Amino acid sequence: MTARPLDRGVVHVHTGHIDLASGAIGELETVLSADERARAERFSFDRDRARWVAARAMLRQVLATYLGEAPESLAFRYGEHGKPAVDGSELELNLSHSGALAVLALTRGCAVGVDVEEVRPVPDAAELVDRYFRPSERRAFRAVPEPLVSATFLRAWVRKEAVLKAMGEGIGALDSVEVTVAPESPPAILAPDSAAHWSLRDLDVSPAHIASLAVAGPCEDVMISEWRPSTPCRLDRDG
Repeated sequence: MTARPLDRGVVHVHTGHIDLASGAIGELETVLSADERARAERFSFDRDRARWVAARAMLRQVLATYLGEAPESLAFRYGEHGKPAVDGSELELNLSHSGALAVLALTRGCAVGVDVEEVRPVPDAAELVDRYFRPSERRAFRAVPEPLVSATFLRAWVRKEAVLKAMGEGIGALDSVEVTVAPESPPAILAPDSAAHWSLRDLDVSPAHIASLAVAGPCEDVMISEWRPSTPCRLDRDG
């Protein structure tokens, strides 16, 4: 199998629909490791289990095209907060899924984080802002008109999560990251100072989802493709 090239400074983002028929889930499960299959069995609800299996299989199938290896042969190591990496590769990766959509970001030689949330009402948005947001973010959020509250919260949340995931941190560090919050504001990282040279982008991955991407260093180009089980991905430039 020929490995797919990935230049430095370029991020490839793969999206995948993970609500699949049970037969397809059964086939995808065969590429997972024994540990992954055991974890899948611990889910209480069949739909959650199926989505998790599909997302992990997507991760393996996509990575296999870059590494020139079989999906089932890949071995992962994990950071303190669960961020995956592939043994023996300089590829940097991050996977997120919400509802029926999974989003995988790949780059080479620099940290990357991605987060996605399904668009939905967030009745406890104000409570979550008070708990996890920094003072300046809270002030910006309180100025948002009521009809925009849920969408604004979700946008700020995925921006913060993308940065944290790129850093390899957990949700407990959310209040250490400050991002732009106002609906009209472009994505930017305001704190911590160590992230000043990072790139933050909002991603247009689905009308029903909000997503953001964080990269340590300049992000010269983002290319988005759609994953389909066992079929090649076609890359299109994100415009």
